[in-house]
Amino acid sequence: MSGCFHAFGITDKGIIYTWGDNRSGQLGIGQLIGQNEPVIMERFYSDVRFKKIICGSFHTYGIDKDECIYAWGDNSDGQLGIGEYPKATSVPTIITITTNLKFKKIICRNLQTFAFDVNDNLYAWGEIETFNIPTPTLVQSNMKLIKIICGSFSMYGISDNGEIYMNGYDFIAKEKRNKLTKTNMIFVSHNENKFKLSLLNSLVLKKEADIDINY
Repeated sequence: MSGCFHAFGITDKGIIYTWGDNRSGQLGIGQLIGQNEPVIMERFYSDVRFKKIICGSFHTYGIDKDECIYAWGDNSDGQLGIGEYPKATSVPTIITITTNLKFKKIICRNLQTFAFDVNDNLYAWGEIETFNIPTPTLVQSNMKLIKIICGSFSMYGISDNGEIYMNGYDFIAKEKRNKLTKTNMIFVSHNENKFKLSLLNSLVLKKEADIDINY
């Protein structure tokens, strides 16, 4: 798992290694010193053992064995979901949400985080449209998104009827779309390999034989 300049790896025994840039505390080791080589995360912070790690560009999430979610790293726009302050933390911090709310999937962008709960409801926090939302907030919409894929600068969502929406920087139109905007692309498969964003571009199936490349 990797962000822009930091990475994590988990061994088959559950040991977590981390390395890379750490100026926002995104390694979660309780300090801001970058690591040129993999270090064991638990040597620095052993209060919680994580079974899964999800990386944003400069922030990170960890899910423990009880399905509790922790966040650390850059929080300049509330993307950690722990409140407006601090603006960054190097210590894994639990996200306080209602006790009956459990997230099954977390997806990170540069300054945004999205999550689906166990009932497939979508939550979002961070830089949402032109607002900073510092805690998980239910997305109220007439259309239902069933899948979200994020790059550093853009987000694509697939609705339950196969329509594709995007938010963020449109590299074709060369403009930022603050609101979720419907595209003219149609999703034809729920296979994750058929719809994937890389760091600076996106590959989206328009029809079975056509591929749009968004740089």
